[in-house]
Amino acid sequence: MPELRPVHLIYGALVFEYVDIAKALRNLRGLCLPNGILAALLQLPKEGSATVSPSPFVTLKELSSIMRLARPDVFRGGAEELGFSLLCQKLITLKSGKQFSLQTFKLQPRAKPWAPAERHFEHCAASRFHAGRRALGRHGG
Repeated sequence: MPELRPVHLIYGALVFEYVDIAKALRNLRGLCLPNGILAALLQLPKEGSATVSPSPFVTLKELSSIMRLARPDVFRGGAEELGFSLLCQKLITLKSGKQFSLQTFKLQPRAKPWAPAERHFEHCAASRFHAGRRALGRHGG
């Protein structure tokens, strides 16, 4: 497989219905640059309508057995867990009545991952700094 470089924009339309969303989002997280955009188009359920639209292409009918509609709230939660923040969400309705959710996210730059020992050190250093200031204030300095 060729090496893939991170990109500024990832667009997935009608693909998340066929994959493990959590796994796909983790993979996309690794391909998205900090401050990059992830746009996802998700098909919404429509009562009384086939999930896969009728088509002269017979093989498309086979997709209905593996298609699982993705809930926009679940997709959003998974994306946000990985550091994406929702920029906008739009409902798109076709003339046929089928609806889609378009969600656009921005990948937040990662904060420095501190080890617990480093956090403890900073907390202790800050406590000593404030204690020293209080001590100087009491001594008129």
